[in-house]
Amino acid sequence: MAPLIGCVRTVYTGQAPPDGNRSDIDHGARQLLAGLAGALSVRATIQQAIGVLMARNDRNATESYRQLRLRAAETGNSLADTASAILDGATAPHSHPEN
Repeated sequence: MAPLIGCVRTVYTGQAPPDGNRSDIDHGARQLLAGLAGALSVRATIQQAIGVLMARNDRNATESYRQLRLRAAETGNSLADTASAILDGATAPHSHPEN
């Protein structure tokens, strides 16, 4: 269990999950760690999009998260895809703010 805990700690700090070269981590554990890394990445994207909405609309995090969820529901896209679209719009040259 200690090798898995160490790998979780590594992934949580932003490092890549271990590859298949580690003999102390089995295939299932590698899949778990890859899933964790993906979830943390999605979480970071959503948090960044909330920050963009907060700055853009002068609202708090709760209101901005609600706006993000509503936009995702209205478009039929996932929360992660909606957050990515907001970030893409925020970094695109000559972007127009969305309300």
